[in-house]
Formats: sequence, structure tokens, C-alpha cells
Amino acid sequence: MNVLIVDGMNLFIRCFVVVPTMDSDGNSIGGLTGFLKSLKNMVNDSKPDKVIVAWDGEGGSRRRRGIFAEYKEGRKVRLNRQDDMENQNESFKNMGSQMMKLKTLLGLLGVVQVEAPECEADDVIALICKFIFPDEQKVVLTSDRDMLQLVDDKTIVYSPTKKIYWSRNEVMEKIGVMAENYIFVKALMGDGSDNIKGLGGIGEKTAVKLFPFLAERPATVEEIRQHCEANKEAGSKYRSVLEQWERFLENMKLMQLSSPIISAQAARTIRISTTEQKPRFVFTEFKLQLIRDGIQVIDQDLIGVFQGYKFRAEALT
Repeated sequence: MNVLIVDGMNLFIRCFVVVPTMDSDGNSIGGLTGFLKSLKNMVNDSKPDKVIVAWDGEGGSRRRRGIFAEYKEGRKVRLNRQDDMENQNESFKNMGSQMMKLKTLLGLLGVVQVEAPECEADDVIALICKFIFPDEQKVVLTSDRDMLQLVDDKTIVYSPTKKIYWSRNEVMEKIGVMAENYIFVKALMGDGSDNIKGLGGIGEKTAVKLFPFLAERPATVEEIRQHCEANKEAGSKYRSVLEQWERFLENMKLMQLSSPIISAQAARTIRISTTEQKPRFVFTEFKLQLIRDGIQVIDQDLIGVFQGYKFRAEALT
């Protein structure tokens, strides 16, 4: 079975800020239409037997804020286009409206949607990849490079912004480390979008240069520390890592996806949703919903692509 897993909010926000489409009443619907178009293209390219969209649940960041109180603090959605909305509150109201309509439409196209309270989509996707479908072929659609740590022999990540399929070979070739070691690079760098501070002056290339064994074998935190101890007299960067060791450990906890930060109850719910929930294919209702919402046909071949997905999905049952 081939599984397509979509980082829902990541894709929606990317479309929301760049796609200027309006409905018949002049309301912005770029997040919705852009999402459906991107999803259609991905379904057409990857030919999945199951499509799963993971959304951030309510209070999804709470567990990580327990580790670092300022996690994702101050994060804002920034529009890079002219918008006639009066203020940011109107923009967020429109965003919520688009997302509600989108979730309804996805449910009519046979898409399994997963959302659990106090669970971030990153952790949901990691759970699906590592513990629910570990032996299935999977494509994760996201522009979030944190997801590269999930890449293995059965999992690749597609970045819609870079148009890159990140396989083990691609991660090694373009970044210079084994995919399972990418978490160390991220913990050293930090992540400004999540308000996670790096270790100062250490970017991706520097991290790879400082720890060449990340390209050779799966590494451990203790190996990182020992390597810094052994080389601290030869380079200030190694001393800097040791001086900021607690921050490095905190970043590892915040950014790692090898052990998803999900409760046992939520994990059971996600497993049931992704393995037992039968997809609904109601294409006529999908078209009627578009008409009711004043949305023009997005892609002439969208229904045809999802009909192909329906054939593959139903062949599994």
C-alpha cells in the first residue's frame, strides 16, 4: 500500500499567503483552492492507495510549551500580497472559514483527516510513519524540514516549495548527513519559525563540518558531547556547544520526532482513524458544495484524479 500523508496546516498556510483566488462574493479562498490543487497534483503524481491529512489539534503546542515556555511564541501569518481585509482579525476569521469549508470538501474526496487535542501535526505524522504504517511506502507532503528526520527506506518527504523528493540519498547529497542524524543538525541550528534559538553561529553547513560522523553512521547525543570534548581546544565552536549544552538538549526534546509527543489515548484514536475509517467518495456532493460556497471549478481534471484514487482505495477492501 502507498500512503500519502499531508501536513495540513503547513500546506494550507503556504497557499493562504500566496494564492489570491476569490469566491463569487469577493472573499479570499486561496488557502482552500490552492490546497486542493496541490493535493490533486500530489495524488496524480504519487498514486496513493490512502490519503491522510494531519491537522494540528486544539492546544497542540501545549506539551512542548511545558518543555520551553516560549515555543512558537509570536508566530504570525504574514500575507505577501495586497489584501482588502481591514485588519488581522478579519484575516484570521477568513482563514477559519476557509479551513472549515476545506475540511468538509476533503471529506467528500475520500481523504482521511486526523486531528487530536493537544497533538501537533508533526507528531501525528511521525506516529503514522513510524508506528502505524512502518512497512508501507509513504510520501509526506510538507515544506517543514523538521520532517526530514522521518526519511527512511519506506518514507520520503516532498517539499512543494523546493519541488524536491527527499529520499535518503537526497538528504545525504544535499545536506551531507544521514537522515536519522538530521535532528542533531536542527537542534544545533534552532528554528526561528518556532522561536527555538540555535547555538549561535552554527548553521547547517557548519554543523555538518563540525560533526563529520553524522554522514557515516546513526549518532547519539553522547557522541556529540564526546566529540566536542575531544576537540574543544582546537575550535571555539566545540567549546560553544559545550557551554550551551542544556539548550542543545532542550532543542533535541522540542524538535525530535522519533518519540512523538502524544498521549496513549490520542495514539489509539489516531490509529483507529487511519486504519479503520473508511473513506467517503461523494463527488456529486463535492461539486454541489463548491456551487453553494460560490467557488468556481478549481481544476477540470480534479475529479478524474480522485476517481483514480477511489479505484485504488476500494481495491484494498
